[in-house]
Amino acid sequence: HEPVIGETDMTYNSIYVPKDLEQAKEIATLLDDRNPHGLLKCHAAFGHHFDGDMGKVKSQSYVIHGDPSLNADAMAGICRNSGLVRYMRITSWDEAHCKMEFARKDEPVDVVHTFVFTMEMANKQGLSKNRSFLKMPLQMLRSRVLTMGLRATFPDAVAGIYAADEIADNTNMNDEER
Repeated sequence: HEPVIGETDMTYNSIYVPKDLEQAKEIATLLDDRNPHGLLKCHAAFGHHFDGDMGKVKSQSYVIHGDPSLNADAMAGICRNSGLVRYMRITSWDEAHCKMEFARKDEPVDVVHTFVFTMEMANKQGLSKNRSFLKMPLQMLRSRVLTMGLRATFPDAVAGIYAADEIADNTNMNDEER
């Protein structure tokens, strides 16, 4: 068998894949001594998307008011891993908006789903005064249009998964809690 570029015979076995609930509790406490219960919730909800690796779950998830959530990039990764994504790409992006196109492999090639999220939309929703929007407006515009497009284009891959920003924006919380 000819080696393929990027192929390796080495298998990476993470020390953060628990074998049982007791080990999961130990790993959760090791990785997040402030909220191991929250990490356990996230692992229960999303661990299968990350090969059971609690370290990966910790780096991609949040618990907001008791609800497990993922960051937008993790949701995009889940969609990509589902095999449904033909492409997702940013077509236009500046301080006023972010526009993206999404296409599925199981739809005709001429079907393209286009979404935009603007600062005007953020203002109307009362989001632009949040610390995240004030500090990182470009990233927040991208995250918003990304989750909007993923949810609408790939609902079969992300059904029931919410981005941390989506939960935070629909929960009465201050910037410090965010």
